[in-house]
Parts: sequence; structure tokens; C-alpha cells
Amino acid sequence: MSGTEWHLQALLLTSDKEVQEQISSAFNKTSKVVQAKNHQEAFLQLDQRPFQVMIVDEVELEVKPYSDEPKPPSIFEICQYASQLNQHLTIILLVNKFPSNAGDFARKSGANLIMNRNEIGLNRMLYVIQIMRKRTFRTVLCRDLPLDVRVPVEIWHYRPMADRYSVFLREGESFSTLHKDKIAKSKVFHIFVKEQEFPKLVGQLNLSRSQELSSIRNQYRQLLSQFFNFSHEGHLHTGIEMLNSGMEIVARLEKLIASFPSAYEALEELPYPRWSALAHGINCAIYAIIFAKICQRPQVQELAFAALIHNVGLSDFDQKLLNRSEADFTKAQLQEYQKHSLRTIEMAHAMNLPLTPVMELAITHHHENYDGTGFPAGMAGTLIPPDAAFLSIIGSFDYFNSVHPGKRALGPVEAWGQLQKFHLTATPLQKKFGPTLLSYLDSFFINNKS
Repeated sequence: MSGTEWHLQALLLTSDKEVQEQISSAFNKTSKVVQAKNHQEAFLQLDQRPFQVMIVDEVELEVKPYSDEPKPPSIFEICQYASQLNQHLTIILLVNKFPSNAGDFARKSGANLIMNRNEIGLNRMLYVIQIMRKRTFRTVLCRDLPLDVRVPVEIWHYRPMADRYSVFLREGESFSTLHKDKIAKSKVFHIFVKEQEFPKLVGQLNLSRSQELSSIRNQYRQLLSQFFNFSHEGHLHTGIEMLNSGMEIVARLEKLIASFPSAYEALEELPYPRWSALAHGINCAIYAIIFAKICQRPQVQELAFAALIHNVGLSDFDQKLLNRSEADFTKAQLQEYQKHSLRTIEMAHAMNLPLTPVMELAITHHHENYDGTGFPAGMAGTLIPPDAAFLSIIGSFDYFNSVHPGKRALGPVEAWGQLQKFHLTATPLQKKFGPTLLSYLDSFFINNKS
């Protein structure tokens, strides 16, 4: 199974050609977008095939004055019918305006997200679909699988060199020391089970860490989606709820990390191997918790929360360019990219998210370079807020510690070595990161080389 493409079936209820083009182009070539021009077509399609995503444009359901046509069903009726028919369906509503009880409406109807149809764009829609879509696989941490146990379902593994998922254990096959050693050698410690088979696996085996990581991922998806939820924008309580949810995620990650025999083993096995917007935020929060103690940084929880949301502003950037190096951007692309840290702060303020000074400075300046060649302010040396310098390192570390299609996985020690080379080549003056933080972390990785 290919690792790069996602195979989605999406139902789009709109006759607005501009909206059709924007949303359809957000899906890749292996996904199928079915367009329904009215509610009759939508109901027919829902009955005929299992969709993963449904996007409903409220304009299609407005009652036209002086019309003899029967009144169409409400948004509520269509969403409720679709969610009852398929509990795994992600439902996104596009609306012009919504009443104050919109959040309650979304919860009761089964809708996952309400977006402002006047502000949708290709990049934002693609970002939202990527974070909201249901997954083909559920992650299982190799550490959770007992030796010699016979697995009740097929277990898959990701092969980065081939960029494919392949069957690792057949149903009924025993998980042996040979299998465990093969995973350790690959340095990809996550194994996978198909979404529909995950309940069967956890029903027979104690996969406490894997279940907790999966639950944290779902909570994080909901946190990110709130940045785009039109029904909550401007509500005073929304920001507090988002902060509380984020801090709960951080607390859960701290407990999960503490369940490993050592911080290094958690660093090696817990982060998601493949880069995505979801994986990057969770991984950076994991690194923040582990590295903050090594670097003697206070306010660990605040730094981890900043790590969770620091790149939300990239939702307005060309999503196809995110896997490229900044050096490969055109001048115009680089200028747009450099807006994302301030854009994240703007989005947080729009949701009344009460960021602390630690959070705000870390997010705003996490792309400053020690030699003064970074952005947005071109700060240098000790003028860079220490927490921003810290977030800069962990964001870059995730790039090297993540698996890239066509390349072998490195593991934390080798990834750290690549980051040190990057430090000396990424900027004109060959000093991207602060020397004190580099020294703290270098000692940690030297001690764990064996």
C-alpha cells in the first residue's frame, strides 16, 4: 500500500463552481470527489457509497423566495442523516453566518467543523482536510506488543525506502524476537493496524500506550480544528477551552513519556515517524517535554503547548511546498512563508486564546537565527527570546528525526548529527542555533550513542 497518497471518497454538496474548483483541487489524484448539486443527489450518493468526507455549502439549502419548489431539508437534517449512516464520516459545513448556538448545533447534527465560506481557500481547505480526515491505519507502538503473542489481525509496517506499507505480521502469526529486532533495525518503531480492526486488537491485548497516543492524537485534531471553526470565533470562552485542552494534551504526553524506562527510549519510540501537520505538532511537544529538562528550561508545559500550535499559521501557505527546504523557495514563496509565525498569533488572538508571554514569544520568534539572519525580526544572539531559540531547535530536529520517503530512517542520534551539520550550513554566517542549547543537547546524545 502506497505511503504517499491518501485514498478518500468525498461528497461535495454545492453548485458554486468557484467553491467546487477550490475544494476539488485540495484532494489528490487518487481520491474521488463526488459533486452533488442538490440535496436529492446528496441523499442518493450517501446511500450508495461510504464517504470519508462530506462538505456541505449552506447556500444550496437556502429557501428561495417566491418559489413553488418543495422546501429542501435543513443542514441539520442532512448532517444528522449522514452521520447516522456513517459514524466515521468527517462533515464540514461552509456557511456565511451562524447563530450564537452554532456550536451546539454542530454537536447535535454530527458536523465536525463549521467554516466561513467567504474565507475558504485551497491551502486552508487542504490543511483542514488533512487534519480532520479519518485515518486508514491506527498506530501501535512496538513496545506494547508482547513477545510470542499471536496477533488477531494483520499488522503492517512502513518501509520508507520504498515508501509503502506492507504486511509485517499475518493474522494468527506470533510476534517473535526476530520481528522485534527487525523493527529496531529499521528505526521505525510504530507498527500499524487498519482502523476497522483496531478494536479487535485492543480487545485481546493490553495496548495502553498505543491507545493513549491514539486518544491524544484525536484530542489534538479537535484542538487544531477549533482554529477554523467559524461558529466559535470571537467567543470569550472558546480560547480558555482551547488552552485547557492543549494543557491537558501536554499533561497526558508527560505521563506517556514517563511510562518509558528512559527519556531516550521515549524519544526513540514515541514520535510519529512520518511528517504531517498533526505529527509535527505532537512530535514537537514530545521533544519540548524531554529537551526542556535537559536544557534546564522552566515552564515546560507552556513550551510544549507552544510547540503544539506554533505552525497553525502555515494553513494559509501552499501545502505542497511544506516538505521543501526554505532555500528552494522563490522570493515570493519565501515572503509568504515568513508570515506564518505572526499569522499563528493572529489566529490565536481571533479565538481569544490566552497565550502566556512564554508561548507568544516562542511562537513569534521560533524562526530567528543566532546569527541574525532569521525572521520575523532578524534578532541575533542573546536578543532572541530563549524559549524561541529552544522551539527553533526542536522544530528542526523533527525534520531530521522524521522519516522521508525514499530515505532510510535515521534515529535520534544520527538525526542530531544531521541537525549539527545543518547548523553550520543553513545560514550565511553558519550559526543557526544558540551554542548553549546545542551544548546541553549534544551531551545528552553523546551519552546515548550506544
